[in-house]
Amino acid sequence: MNGAEWTIGEINRLRKAYPVKSKAELQAAFPRHPLSSIVQTARRNGFRRCKPTSRYLKYAAESHVPTFDFGSIAALMQQAAE
Repeated sequence: MNGAEWTIGEINRLRKAYPVKSKAELQAAFPRHPLSSIVQTARRNGFRRCKPTSRYLKYAAESHVPTFDFGSIAALMQQAAE
């Protein structure tokens, strides 16, 4: 195997970071590994990237920003009243 081997701790960090971090952020977080190795290791372990909207939702959840729309709340209230 060429390059540095992945530790269990690095793989656990990758599991959390890979879905939401940009490529530049991943390279900074794992300086021992080239981007190609980061992507290959993530794919081998079944980690998937989130869509950009999912990244916003993760940020919103951490920041306690409400992400609902009032139309869906109104529909739920109407269903509950019936």
